[in-house]
Amino acid sequence: MRIVGAALPRTGTMSLSHALRELTGAPCYHMTEWFHRPRDSRTWAAAFRGEDVDWPAFLAGYGAGVDTPFCLAWREAAEAFPDAPVLLTRRTDPETWWASMDATVLPNIRRWRDLGSAGDLPDDALPPWLAEVPADERRDMTEVMAVLGQRMLGSPEALDDAATAMRFYEDWGRQVREEVPADRLVEWQPGDGWQPLADALGVGAPDVPFPKVNTREEFLARSAPPTPPDA
Repeated sequence: MRIVGAALPRTGTMSLSHALRELTGAPCYHMTEWFHRPRDSRTWAAAFRGEDVDWPAFLAGYGAGVDTPFCLAWREAAEAFPDAPVLLTRRTDPETWWASMDATVLPNIRRWRDLGSAGDLPDDALPPWLAEVPADERRDMTEVMAVLGQRMLGSPEALDDAATAMRFYEDWGRQVREEVPADRLVEWQPGDGWQPLADALGVGAPDVPFPKVNTREEFLARSAPPTPPDA
C-alpha cells in the first residue's frame, strides 16, 4: 500500500479513490470495495473489536485506502505500511461536510437505527447493494455498519446533532495532524487536483481531468431502496 487515507467520508473520497487508482496502478480500498467484498466484514468487525489483523495480508494488492471502513483503522494501516504517506482530505468547512453527510450517508444509518438491523429488514427496504448480499454475509456487514454509524461521528447522538458532528469532524482532522509527522502528512481537498497526490507518490500528474464522481445526486440514486413496480 502506497498511501493511507485518514479522512472521514464525504470529503471527496470517491473521486479520490479513482484518482489514486490511476496514480498507483492498483485498486483503492473504498467503501464501495467493501460492498463488493462482504466477506471482508469479519475482518473489519475483528479490527473494531480490537483484535489483531494482518493488514499487509488483508490489503495485499491495494495501492491505497480511503473512506470507511478503512479510515477508522488508519492508525493501524499507517503502522503496517510505515513508508506510505498519510492522506487527510477535507471539505471547505465543517458546515459543507455536515450538509453532504446529512443528505447522503446519514439517512441510511438513521433508518437502520430506527428500524433495527438491516439483516432483519425486507429486501424492498434495502438499498440495492445490500439487498443483493446473502443473508449470512448481510448480518456481518450490518454489524460493521452499526460500528461505522457511531465511530465515523464519534457518538450516537451526533447522528442527529449537527454541532456535535461538526466538532467531531474538526477534532478528527486535528488528531491526524497531531499524530502524523509533517513530512509524512498530505492534506488535500476537492479542487486541489492531481499534483499534490502525484508529488506525494513520486509520480507524474496525468494530463487528464481529475475524476469527479459520487455527487450527492449520484449517491442518493445509488443508495435508495428500489421503487415498487406499481409506485
